[in-house]
Amino acid sequence: SLVAEDAELGAEPVALLDEGVATKSYGDAKLAVGRHVTMSGARHRIVGIVPSTSAFPTRDVKVWTPRYVSEADKAITNAGSFGGTALIARLAANQDLPFAESQTLASLEREPVLARLINDISLTVSVLPVRSVWSSGRQHSLASMLVAAFLMLVIATANTASLFVIRQMRRRQEHALLDVFGSGVSHRLFRLAAEALVLMSASVVLASILVPFAVSAMRAMNMFPREFPHQVGLNLVVVLVAVSIAFALVGVLLGTGWAT
Repeated sequence: SLVAEDAELGAEPVALLDEGVATKSYGDAKLAVGRHVTMSGARHRIVGIVPSTSAFPTRDVKVWTPRYVSEADKAITNAGSFGGTALIARLAANQDLPFAESQTLASLEREPVLARLINDISLTVSVLPVRSVWSSGRQHSLASMLVAAFLMLVIATANTASLFVIRQMRRRQEHALLDVFGSGVSHRLFRLAAEALVLMSASVVLASILVPFAVSAMRAMNMFPREFPHQVGLNLVVVLVAVSIAFALVGVLLGTGWAT
């Protein structure tokens, strides 16, 4: 990984390499560490691998190098050259965003040139979660999509429950015969639960099969932002949410089926 000394004058040129590029070039991304790449006529030693899902600042960036800022660059005459500078860092343990803002501003004030800028141009520092880099300006759209997805889920649940109720009403004769042969309440409840679980399990499996195709189609239609940081698809969290929803729907179906 990069260290502060890598950005000092005369330091050995080093770089971080994208995981996908490293794997393609060396067969195994780990084998790239310690190798050298030539950029702009200078040999850079690879000191780390960046996961392809980082997409920082955009997916097009595949190589990261430290930036040396000379004393001349920090001169007051170059103050306008650093407007809107964005940095990314990891919060230390047990620290929050306001504390990080205050500490960052304090460190800037210790530099005489920057302290003068703070007073002259009212320099401000904002510390935000890294997700804001990609979600900024899209909050309303994302919220609208989330509400639309929730409403679709509610409608689908209502339709499924209605169909299940109709099915149970058509099976009243079957239930009456089961009662005649001594089928108890627990047995009927078990049958309802088994049927609902089978339906929900089949739905989860079908959705899992269709998700990759749906994601590929959405990516082909450029529906995802180019700089979106994460891979869109199935993971453990998504599967657990789907299973939780399935069990909730089982409870709904049991309630509606038992009521009939």
